[in-house]
Amino acid sequence: FLLNRSWNLFNREKQIEKLEEQVELLDKETKELEAQVDRLEDQVTRLGNETDRLESINDNLKDTAHDLNETISNYEDANADINESVKIYQELNKELSGSLAEATAINDLLSDSVSALEVEVINLKNLEMNLTAIITIIEGENSDFKSVIADLEASNEESKEQIEQLKEGIIKLTQQNDELNTSNENLVSILTFLKQTGTDLNTTVDELTKFLGNEINQNAVLVLMSLEISYQNVYKYWTVPGIFEDLFGEKSWILDRNSPIGVNDYPKLMEYLKDHVSSEVCADISDFENFLVNDPIIGYNGGDPPVDISFRSMQSGVERYFASLMDYYFSFDDNGVSKHQWMEAEYDCRNLAEEQRFRWS
Repeated sequence: FLLNRSWNLFNREKQIEKLEEQVELLDKETKELEAQVDRLEDQVTRLGNETDRLESINDNLKDTAHDLNETISNYEDANADINESVKIYQELNKELSGSLAEATAINDLLSDSVSALEVEVINLKNLEMNLTAIITIIEGENSDFKSVIADLEASNEESKEQIEQLKEGIIKLTQQNDELNTSNENLVSILTFLKQTGTDLNTTVDELTKFLGNEINQNAVLVLMSLEISYQNVYKYWTVPGIFEDLFGEKSWILDRNSPIGVNDYPKLMEYLKDHVSSEVCADISDFENFLVNDPIIGYNGGDPPVDISFRSMQSGVERYFASLMDYYFSFDDNGVSKHQWMEAEYDCRNLAEEQRFRWS
């Protein structure tokens, strides 16, 4: 078991090294994701520290196991000595059958030895129970770390795909901007020529206007793609190490995510969500709380506001509520914000009219 555990720890270190390399690549690719990359690096560092701590615990368990083996060996030697003593006592008993007092004294000595062995056996059983409890705790922590690493790997893959899309969009936007600059220069030359030659200006300008309109629409698509990615990162990485961990990292509802957040910490968590998530994407925090209370999937049965909701349900609520918000903002259908409305708002949700902003209720 210890060898398998050491091998798992070694594999985890390799995985962490791969994460660090990918974080460095993400840091070079785009400035928009620098904050998230820094947080991922902090998470990797914390996992590295936890790995070192687990390795230390593993080494201590090895030392303890070695001490137990030595103790058992000593007990085996003592048992062998006792067996030899029993043989001697049996021979003496045959030879001194008439000496009842001596036989009684020898029997008392043997009884004391047996009692001492029983005490040692009880102590060994207690030690074994303690070791079993420690191993159970370590296995639980190991499972949690595996879950964190899996979440980081999934988030990292998703970020890579988003970055690739953004890179392609930036390349296209750069090309189109270059083409637009060239077109503007050509337009000046053409207009000058048309003015000088007296050509039908209205027809020519209409064609150029259509061309420029198409260029603007294509640029708008790229800007909206970039905006969508930035909004998505706001709610997907709201619990990464940093301010969140400083404020709530040691809370009982973080250590046990099925336990209630409670009346003392709930307002602080809502304030954090308002400052770092909902205000960034123009969501109403009261509307989000209404969603937590009434959503049938969460199934919250407490009062309003939902101060006794678990952190696991809170995470699910954030994911699902803001996924609906993203669909409303960027599906561009009749039930959401159109591309034209985004253009009028200068691609800033704060400039959207109140009735154009997302509401669940």
